[in-house]
Amino acid sequence: MQQAVLSEPLSCLAHGWDRLNPVNVGNKVLVIGAGIIGLLWACLLHLHGLRKTVTISEPQEKRRELAAHFGLDYQVENPTEIKEEFDIAVDCSGSAPAMEAAISLLGHGGRLCIFGVANPKTKLAIEPFQIYKKELTIVGVNINPYTFLKGLALLQSMSEKYLDYNKLGIKVFSLSQYKEALDALKKGDISKAVFKL
Repeated sequence: MQQAVLSEPLSCLAHGWDRLNPVNVGNKVLVIGAGIIGLLWACLLHLHGLRKTVTISEPQEKRRELAAHFGLDYQVENPTEIKEEFDIAVDCSGSAPAMEAAISLLGHGGRLCIFGVANPKTKLAIEPFQIYKKELTIVGVNINPYTFLKGLALLQSMSEKYLDYNKLGIKVFSLSQYKEALDALKKGDISKAVFKL
């Protein structure tokens, strides 16, 4: 099963889902970043019934195109164009400016899930009054404690419809092609490189 490569990230998503819940059909959700993790979050939201209320934010045009053609029928936009208010924002980028922007886009009672890994020295400029006034919640997610079985269950329920390598922008390389793989990742041509032994 080719999709088994995704069992570890899916177990991380399972932990994130547990930490972030409740997530209800009809919640307006912003997914920040259309790399492999952002695309998997988009798929997870779709799996759980969220349809027309999800927006994917991505600055790179190639990644926006990949997300737009995935078939989830979500809005895919450049971060500079997003003005509406959201109930939930899931950061998959690790970018402090993206997280700061997300806080300003959250409505009353909104939740920000920090899922993307930021540089350990990165600092956020947050106005505490906004957190107080809007009663915001910030949720951190650190890998996958005790959620590997849930990740495998997600793998099974998502594999047919959501985990297609071409749709996700995953490309398989031989180990000797590692430079080509890293270059493709840097350019945003692919979302994940998988090495075949």
